Amino acid sequence: MTSIRTQIDTYLQDMLIMQFHVSNRIDHKPTKGELREKFIHRMILEQFPNLKLESGILCFEDWQSTQGDFLWLKDSARVGSLKIYDLNDCKMFMEVKSCATAPELRAIETTGTILKQKHSDETPISVGMFCYSTSAQARTVLKKFGFQYDNEIQSYSVYQSDLDQMKHVDFLYSLNINDDESGTPYFVVRDYLGNCTLYQNNPVMQYFLNFFRAN
Repeated sequence: MTSIRTQIDTYLQDMLIMQFHVSNRIDHKPTKGELREKFIHRMILEQFPNLKLESGILCFEDWQSTQGDFLWLKDSARVGSLKIYDLNDCKMFMEVKSCATAPELRAIETTGTILKQKHSDETPISVGMFCYSTSAQARTVLKKFGFQYDNEIQSYSVYQSDLDQMKHVDFLYSLNINDDESGTPYFVVRDYLGNCTLYQNNPVMQYFLNFFRAN
């Protein structure tokens, strides 16, 4: 029998999947995207009500970031009405994608590179992506993070740094929703040494929530 915490995390993950399908009935893409982003914000805040979560852009001197769908800010962060925040006040920069494409994965790697170069607080910023699905198969996406699929054993290899093309991205949480409902959610997280771990034992929501528990 699974623990009550695992059952709750399964419920939360299933709610994200259900909300994706329900919101898919909305034709207006910006509205649909905003509803999904706000749903994720609310879900995280229900688990950790003292967090400061926003969306907007980060700035540092004369530089500013791309739009951040999910920004986790320090308790002491300067928060005004214009959705502009100091880079060093940000603990996590996360993009939310309905169906992450190859260009969007390359873009979050570029964003991560820039954010980490400019971020100067003693606690490093975490950069990542939450997506409901990806345009490429999971095997293709995970290879970009250093995990090669072995057809013979029908499993992924251990992390291989030489395959890793996403070294400035700290995590990827994919619900891996596809048309035939065969996809299984997965979570990739990078440790402080720069190595990635792949989690596929669901609900992987628990590993994503650990980000907020530990900080």
